[in-house]
Amino acid sequence: MKKNLLEFYRNGIRIYLENGKLKYNAEPGKMTQERKTWLKNNKEKVKAFIQQQSLQVYSEALEEEIYFIRGQEYAHLVPPGKVAYTLEELENLTRKWPERELLRNLHRAKKNFNGEVI
Repeated sequence: MKKNLLEFYRNGIRIYLENGKLKYNAEPGKMTQERKTWLKNNKEKVKAFIQQQSLQVYSEALEEEIYFIRGQEYAHLVPPGKVAYTLEELENLTRKWPERELLRNLHRAKKNFNGEVI
């Protein structure tokens, strides 16, 4: 499953869950009928895989939804425009217990750089 979803992503198709629904965002012409059929036939397996690799939560401190992912290689499973934190990043944040404003600043920085830094 991981290999298939990564292949979609490499071909300009982002597959993700939003509020429990399977969705995709694709560059024009990239979501072929063959790919749509594969996604339809594997919908429940894809949903289960994404749920195993990520967790969607609402952060009161950040006042928005964020995602926790098992590793950076799963960042493409997060909806466009949302920010994902790896388990390692979460561990670092919780160990340091930053003040709310510092946490918001870190989050804004990560969001501005498309989740590439923290």
